[in-house]
Amino acid sequence: MTGKSYRQIGDDNLGRLSRYLESAERIPDRNGKASISAIALAAGVDRQVLYREEAKVMIAAAVTTKGLGMPAQQRKADTAVPAWATKRIHNLEQQLASSKVEVSDLRQQLQRYEHLERHMATSGILPR
Repeated sequence: MTGKSYRQIGDDNLGRLSRYLESAERIPDRNGKASISAIALAAGVDRQVLYREEAKVMIAAAVTTKGLGMPAQQRKADTAVPAWATKRIHNLEQQLASSKVEVSDLRQQLQRYEHLERHMATSGILPR
């Protein structure tokens, strides 16, 4: 049999992860935590490898020495809102404002009709 054992494949993946963590300037993050998916993709390893205790220790050590996050230039490009999204938000805000006015008018009409209904139920006559 010429194939590698699962243990050897796992050790190779840990080696790749170690090389990546040594060469990386910063560790990719998501919401202030190390991004397991981004690290696995950049290191070229299966994500499941990063849940091994050895990998967790390596990542924690890299985070303390190198810190989290991408360089500021790359982060700004990721957070820019596209023009279509800005336009969509503006349109939705306008629809919301018009819906609020419509709801207010409908509530006033409902109060009027409730008053009429109460009057008709008690007196049997439609008020003028």
